[in-house]
Amino acid sequence: MTVTNWRNHTRVLACLALAVFAAPALADVRLTYITADSHRDSAQVYVQDGRVRLENPRESRSVIIYESDRHRFLILDPADKTFRVVDQRAVDDLRRMIARVQSAMSALPDSIRGMIDNHVPTVSALLKYPLPQVAIAATGATVRTDDYTCRTLTVSVNGGIGYGLCVVPASKLGISEDDAQTLASMAEDLRRLSGRNLTLKPQVQELLLKDVGVPIKYVDFRQGQTHLLNTIGRGELSEKVTAIPPDYEQRSLVDVF
Repeated sequence: MTVTNWRNHTRVLACLALAVFAAPALADVRLTYITADSHRDSAQVYVQDGRVRLENPRESRSVIIYESDRHRFLILDPADKTFRVVDQRAVDDLRRMIARVQSAMSALPDSIRGMIDNHVPTVSALLKYPLPQVAIAATGATVRTDDYTCRTLTVSVNGGIGYGLCVVPASKLGISEDDAQTLASMAEDLRRLSGRNLTLKPQVQELLLKDVGVPIKYVDFRQGQTHLLNTIGRGELSEKVTAIPPDYEQRSLVDVF
């Protein structure tokens, strides 16, 4: 696998926490987020029968499906028609592989490790931090919009603030209790799979897990873009929306290495 593909997969894992906590749980609904400057679609969220699909219409390699009944996430790659399963077994295998790679790196002579650090910084960073450290914290501030008062959160990735969220309780958007439970299940599964790689501050647990906070606005500080919830479309969705296409082949999560 090329360094570019490796970086793509680790970026998907880094964004998984943001994607999950940014996805409201609604039955048979599509939420569309747009960029504030261009008003182009930037993210779409489909929810149907305990499943959630998240995708970026302009990024073909970033489709994530969550299945609450199987407590797992699926990373779909439409470009090569493959998918990877992120469940407890896959995560355990990946962590063991990371440990072996890091052990092999530590056994290299200092001159070789120094050469990698100095001349191939991207590979060096991936070897040192193959799985992102994500922390979600509440700022304590509120923002008033035309329709809602939202609470602000920050999402840090490897120590640097990468994203900002402004969330309102799911009930304010008319989300049913059953749908809120789907989101709660998704959040709990993410926390369980992430282990120490994901930290939720106490106030965040209240906002996201109890109130089931839904972002009406989020900011990508790294890209310098602001995204807004634009539409909530309701109506029966095709079962294909949250299903793995029949012609997709499963790949191991470990082969990102």
